[in-house]
Amino acid sequence: MTVMNKDEIISKINSLTSAVKTKGRAYTAIHREEMRKEIAILEIEIGKIKLEEDIPYIEEFKLIHPSYFIPEVDGFKNRIDEFVKNTTDPNIKFVLEFKIKSFCSELNYLSSYQKTIGDLIEALVYLNKNEIVPSSNPNCYKRKEKIQESLAGSFRAGIAITNKLNTALNEIQQIVNFFINDNKLTCFVYLTDAIFTEATNFENGFSIIHQGAKKMYFACNGNAYKIDSEEDVIPKIQRQMENPDLIPFNVEDGNYNILKGYKNSGGEIKIQAKFKIAESFVNGFAKVGILKEKCTKYTYGLIDHTGRFVLPCDFIELGDVYNDIVIYKKHIYKDDVVQTWDFDWKEVTNYIGLSSGYLINNEIKTTICDEIGKIKEIENDIPRLKTRGEVDNAYDRIRIRRGRIDFYLKYITDIDNN
Repeated sequence: MTVMNKDEIISKINSLTSAVKTKGRAYTAIHREEMRKEIAILEIEIGKIKLEEDIPYIEEFKLIHPSYFIPEVDGFKNRIDEFVKNTTDPNIKFVLEFKIKSFCSELNYLSSYQKTIGDLIEALVYLNKNEIVPSSNPNCYKRKEKIQESLAGSFRAGIAITNKLNTALNEIQQIVNFFINDNKLTCFVYLTDAIFTEATNFENGFSIIHQGAKKMYFACNGNAYKIDSEEDVIPKIQRQMENPDLIPFNVEDGNYNILKGYKNSGGEIKIQAKFKIAESFVNGFAKVGILKEKCTKYTYGLIDHTGRFVLPCDFIELGDVYNDIVIYKKHIYKDDVVQTWDFDWKEVTNYIGLSSGYLINNEIKTTICDEIGKIKEIENDIPRLKTRGEVDNAYDRIRIRRGRIDFYLKYITDIDNN
């Protein structure tokens, strides 16, 4: 057999597997059987290569984690139990409810890996002594190479779960600290919701919008005025918002790839070059664009003067900000899964109400508690809503409010991580 590297062997296995599964008379039964034998030989070769890669990894991991996750599992369990035992504030319990459930689920998953790793290690000890693996061990009939391969995979999975648990535990700690400590820095916070069923472009600060059958003027200050259903002339009023002293600049990364950021008038870089498109600030905000992986078209978002995303880069078109109102065009994909730009999509145009402003973190805490209170009100009203067939609507409202709470919590943990 010609010597092939790992990628070539995998490619050959895939090619033969596809040929074996080909329908019709392209291959005879004898040909298919020969291809199956060749696949089996190639799989042995790929196993040997993977084993050579895995053995150093296993040995290194055994040095770092001689107890095979036991300290990590016990440590995680003790710390999360401490949180649960010492948390008496009902609002903290509410915001941490799902995070703690998810954490405990991952911890159980890690415990199962601990058992798997223990069984694999025991089997290897026997095989390294040229002894028979006891029948009580689930790996008693496996080859040594297969056990080492499984062990390496289990170690990798265990490390990934451990890292995930450490991140989750850190976030839980930050949220608890935030609720206990009021002396935080000032933050800039945004919440966004689609607010109209249909809308025209802004013209001089006004748009004609629809909410169901209602038709209204919508001013850029947030006020709506009822108009006749046939009227389509927009008043000529516009209010400008102050722009920061920031100007787009370009930088090349050495691979003929140009990225854009923002400098002030003194030439000092204020927002690092990380965008493919960076437009001038209009009414206090700037439109930026990126090219997402596997996509051929730019998507746009909005940033504020700090470079923080006000709207993520999820839009194929974005208008300027008029007193916190933004028109957008977005792709809607089947099953909400983005595969390619040409995959079963339609465009939707709408407005987003951009609620923005400076909030001291203590005010954010108050806002979170208000959202919790509103969720409790909706939950208490569900028995009555059941008789009116409005339960789905109630759960939708709960999901929206929980999403807002999660938004604030993410912002809090992002601030602490920075």
